[in-house]
Amino acid sequence: MRWCTGDLQAALTVVLVNNGGGGIFSFLPIADSLPLDIFTPLWATPQNVDLAGRAAVSALCKMCH
Repeated sequence: MRWCTGDLQAALTVVLVNNGGGGIFSFLPIADSLPLDIFTPLWATPQNVDLAGRAAVSALCKMCH
């Protein structure tokens, strides 16, 4: 895992949007042809991600070098 050893030097900007998975798939034609309780788990795939926790892991990686 060379990317975590500090061997690479590059500027990186990460932008996180915590919008619960967004809604882009609701624009698909299938969204109108399925009941919401079927469409949501199969296509909308709502996410419950701890972005602060993931950022903390990234900070730990930076502390290693």
